[in-house]
Amino acid sequence: MNSSYKIYDEIKNHIESFGYRVINGKEDYWDSTTKTICCNTKRKIERRIIYLLHELGHIYLFQKSNYDKKFSSLIEGKKNNRFTVSEIEQEILAWDEAEKLASRFGIPIDENFYKFKFENLKTYIL
Repeated sequence: MNSSYKIYDEIKNHIESFGYRVINGKEDYWDSTTKTICCNTKRKIERRIIYLLHELGHIYLFQKSNYDKKFSSLIEGKKNNRFTVSEIEQEILAWDEAEKLASRFGIPIDENFYKFKFENLKTYIL
């Protein structure tokens, strides 16, 4: 097993230690009701690692004591401007957490990380 797959498994196991399930599929998605994270197996393993770090960033945000207060509009689910801004803020914060977590798993942050981050963030704006 090459080192990228080993790192992927380490991150996957860490996510699962929070009670989430990581599965492989044809697209990336997060299902909060079933606590399932699906990783697109069409992507290169390096991209899947970055994606899992980002989702782990969300899990870390959920653990913070001020999450419910800070992101109450997301919890309420009422789609309005406040919801949209909170959603974008949460995504940016999860990417920030992912960047911090990368060093913990020995993953260098490079141009590919920032490119993937940008590609994902723009889906919330455009």
